Amino acid sequence: MQKMICIPIEQYELMLKSYDDVVNELEEMKKALAEVSTSKRQETLSTQLGLDGNYNISLAPL
Repeated sequence: MQKMICIPIEQYELMLKSYDDVVNELEEMKKALAEVSTSKRQETLSTQLGLDGNYNISLAPL
């Protein structure tokens, strides 16, 4: 036996909007985390190589 719950359309639309807002915020946070992670890796690599940050690192094919 299935049970049903009826809610007003306004409440349903508010729930959808809240869900969409949270999903969008999560995507923004993922992008920000990826940017921080990438910049932190570059900073760590520069530190490990003893660079002062004024160098561009590029790898040539062998």
